[in-house]
Amino acid sequence: MSTPKEIFLETIKPNGQPERLLRQYEPFYMCLGDPVMCYLDGPDHIPGKTSVNPWGITISFPENAPGSMPVHAPGLTVCPDITRWKETVHAPDLAAHCSEGWEEFRARCVAENNNRQMLTGFMATGIFEQCHFLMGFENTLTALYEHPDEMHELIDYITEYRMQYAKLVVENLHPEVMFTHDDWGTKDALFMKPEMWREFFGTLPALLRLLPLAGHHHRPPRRFLPCPHYRRHGGDRHSGLAGRSAGERHSRSPAASERKAHPDGRSGRGH
Repeated sequence: MSTPKEIFLETIKPNGQPERLLRQYEPFYMCLGDPVMCYLDGPDHIPGKTSVNPWGITISFPENAPGSMPVHAPGLTVCPDITRWKETVHAPDLAAHCSEGWEEFRARCVAENNNRQMLTGFMATGIFEQCHFLMGFENTLTALYEHPDEMHELIDYITEYRMQYAKLVVENLHPEVMFTHDDWGTKDALFMKPEMWREFFGTLPALLRLLPLAGHHHRPPRRFLPCPHYRRHGGDRHSGLAGRSAGERHSRSPAASERKAHPDGRSGRGH
């Protein structure tokens, strides 16, 4: 009998003939609790407690809740004014705090998985999520209309941070799959017009920039696999990701416009 990993690899082949259908995340061994995740969550990120993460975001995790959520109120919201985001938003220095503990963590994951599933690096809190964690949900959506330039700058800054995050995971865990997600909509609709989603989030810059990094350790992934709702709203077609291999998508992606650097030295939108 084939392992979930073997069935998955057969499923994604052109004209593949898997012996059965897989159940949701069955082929992926999620490597949870890596040094970055532990640092970002902190010891108090547990049900029944409220904590403040390294971004300065207040996080509430009620008892019996499926997960935690950011808290927004006067004096708590990290970025109450998008036009002054550079004064209040400061990404954590992951390299300084998350460089140790990887060897032991990888050894444990490899032993537990025993090559039955795809070793999967997990990156929580996507780019849109990070925006509303910093600003609040309503303010984030409003700013996309009222202050698009500042929102592009903030998104670029978050993307640069996530690239540093991905680099640590790829170089230390050596995963076969990177699981990086974002919540762009409800069960049956986007949170914004498709045109706006494509402008701010639909070109998937972090994904495109991650591919050469992944290639140092594994053959780069050849397909981007979005959820059905993403396809239904035209994500693949309009973002330029449909019908090309991963390497082709990266090499043909248009250069982004130059934007002002953040005061702490991180670059803007350059690739």
